[in-house]
Amino acid sequence: MIHELMVFLQRMLGLLLVLLLGILVGGIWVMLGTIMLPAVPSAVSQLLPTPDAVDRALEAESDFVLSWPGQTTVVRWWGWSAIPAEPSGEMVPSVERADTFSKMTKGLERPVAKMSAQLVPWLHLIWIRSVAVLGIVAAALLPALAWWLAGRRRAYELHLDGATPSDGQRKTWLAIAHVLALVPGVLIGAPIAVAMGPWIALSLLCALATLYPLRSSMAAQI
Repeated sequence: MIHELMVFLQRMLGLLLVLLLGILVGGIWVMLGTIMLPAVPSAVSQLLPTPDAVDRALEAESDFVLSWPGQTTVVRWWGWSAIPAEPSGEMVPSVERADTFSKMTKGLERPVAKMSAQLVPWLHLIWIRSVAVLGIVAAALLPALAWWLAGRRRAYELHLDGATPSDGQRKTWLAIAHVLALVPGVLIGAPIAVAMGPWIALSLLCALATLYPLRSSMAAQI
């Protein structure tokens, strides 16, 4: 039983790592939009977030929480106010020196300053949405373990019936679980101006639902 519990925790850890990869993908999307938006064609720029996308996503999350009674304390606990931040263009220091080194680095300082101005709000957005993820995972951990053990029982039943699944089935369900775990990660990291809590919950529950067929497709003796 201890070994079975360790295998379950390993699978949960694998899903968590894939979720973190999805958050990183969303962060790369934010940074690419900050740096490349002025220099790409209009057809491509529509796929990139605008410089104020993170602020609008924060406002959407705040409005969603405040729509529920008694949630003002939660917003204060986030440590973020719905007041929009100052435009990032005002935070970029101007370079007045005319020496050769300043001219060479001036073009680099501007995108770095824009990226820095977006990084802190984006990390705050990650924190807000990750709190919802932690609550969902904490509430679903014991049901997920029960679901996993039900899959273990099914694996024994298939083994006794002589219908043990192939390794290809296990790999297929493992790939499906990873794809479904990647989706909430992208939803956490992407600066979409919509409250992502319900969608993150739905995608996480779908990922956890794959634990039963994943376990039933594994070897019964594990």
